[in-house]
Parts: sequence; structure tokens; C-alpha cells
Amino acid sequence: MRDGNGRTILFEAISQNSSEVVINFLLSHGMRIGMRDKHGFTAYDLAKKENKGHYCKMLDNHVINLVRDCDMTRIEDLILLGYDRLLKAKDKDGITALGIARNGESLQLKETLNKFYDIQVRSRICFCIISIPK
Repeated sequence: MRDGNGRTILFEAISQNSSEVVINFLLSHGMRIGMRDKHGFTAYDLAKKENKGHYCKMLDNHVINLVRDCDMTRIEDLILLGYDRLLKAKDKDGITALGIARNGESLQLKETLNKFYDIQVRSRICFCIISIPK
């Protein structure tokens, strides 16, 4: 469910400085963190914009846990939503989700995140080429 600006309840919880218990409840019950509002922002983007780093850390930890648990359904959802934090999130030791996947046992997870990484890199290269002034 979304409001008129396309924001989910997770956006609202972050805006209202909800407790970690509330945020964790939403995340553990399948809140789709890759959803974007009408301006293209995710809940992570909102938390970062509002200088609420503890929420950013919670969202990144959630991504790391999805990778560690090899939750392919939710990981694939993040990929389909173009959630770039999937590749940028780091655990407490500074290891990215991609690094965790590459060191893990799931071939499907490794291949999926490697392909997403390749697509992200190619997209950035294409965008840079397109945006070069003439």
C-alpha cells in the first residue's frame, strides 16, 4: 500500500522516527525496501537525505541478511526494482553483499549477483557515454 506520493509505510516509519522494533517488524514481514516513491527515491534514500544513518544501517543489514540467508525471492525482487544498495551494502567487517555471495556456497546466488553487478557496471558506462557533452 502506498500514499499519494508513492511512499510505503516504511517511508512513513522512517519519517516519523519510528523505533528499531517497528522497522525490524516491517522488514521481517516482507516490506519491499526497493520500492520507490514518485520521485524515484527508496526508503534508504529518504533516510540518507534526512540524516538518519541508523535507518540506513538497518536497511543495509537487512540486505546482508537476505544474502546470508540466500533468500532468492527477495533478492530477485530487489534486482527487479533496481535496488542499487544490494551491491553497496556492507556487513560489520566491510564485506559487501556481492563479496558474501562470492564466498558462499550458493552458485545461484553468486551468478545472480554477478549478473546484476555486470548490468549495473554496463548501465553506468552507457549513461556516462550518453551524458558526455558534445
